[in-house]
Amino acid sequence: TDQRRVRGLLPSEMRRTPSGSIMEPGDRLRRSNSSEGVALKRKPKIGGRRNRVGQKKSEPVDEIPEEMLEQMRMMCEDGEDMVEMEGLTFDSVVKIFATIQEPDYGNPWQTHSVECATGSGVVIQTNAGLKVLTAAHVVSDQTFVQVQRTGVQNPDKHVAEVYAVWHECDLALLDVPQDGFWKDLTPSEIGQMPSHRDLVLVAGFPVGGEELSITEGVVSRIEGQPYSHSQRMLLAVTVDAAINSGNSGGPVFSDTGELVGIAFQALEQAENTGHIIPPPVIQHFLEGVALRGPTGYKGFPGTGFYWQQLTNPWLRQET
Repeated sequence: TDQRRVRGLLPSEMRRTPSGSIMEPGDRLRRSNSSEGVALKRKPKIGGRRNRVGQKKSEPVDEIPEEMLEQMRMMCEDGEDMVEMEGLTFDSVVKIFATIQEPDYGNPWQTHSVECATGSGVVIQTNAGLKVLTAAHVVSDQTFVQVQRTGVQNPDKHVAEVYAVWHECDLALLDVPQDGFWKDLTPSEIGQMPSHRDLVLVAGFPVGGEELSITEGVVSRIEGQPYSHSQRMLLAVTVDAAINSGNSGGPVFSDTGELVGIAFQALEQAENTGHIIPPPVIQHFLEGVALRGPTGYKGFPGTGFYWQQLTNPWLRQET
């Protein structure tokens, strides 16, 4: 079996091992998984010609097959849906600038050099007022944090403070003391748990540009996943939308504009396999902070025992 690694998505936290692979601080997660090659079939072109020697040139097609017409109709319908989704607003998405100085555990009397990193976040309404929800690893070991609203009409960066953070579920809340940051800003509403094949939109500021990036995908898997920041197994949703470095902490919206997750990690040795923190985990974090305060949240309980699946019929027999 090959090894695949789950990575966080903060660009400046990435390191390169001697072999050239990307690794981040605290990212020690390794998961064994079989990785078999998939043969891709090239789709035939209508009236196309093959230029390889010894292969027969195809004749032009006078009529388009009915099956292909049906596919074209479906593509047109999807296009109409995308036009409707373009009416959604994403002004609640913010870009986060963090100055990070990590401790040196090998030499505890000193720290590592100062680094700068960027991430994403989303404005939500809490019991303590408007806050910026993001991933905990975006502001982990931070010494200075700034936030910037979406759009060229909001170029100013505002100083932010970490209001609450819980590394176990990789979530954090930021507060911005300046009142001007919240002017005319509509917070996102947390929606319901998405289902398989539901359409999702991942918004954020990944590497490769300065403007807001929005990628589209569907929910492909819902199950427990190890969170790379804490190594804790919690509920996560797998989507095939592109999630890259810089998307960490960014919101994931449904086709109706509701917040259905927070992007936080992706598989390095797989394509279109990203993980988002689902609404139940987000709600647990927010309710715990509201009930016990920013520093009193207790996290997720554990069972206190280990278990394994009884795939062997002899193990399932009663003794």
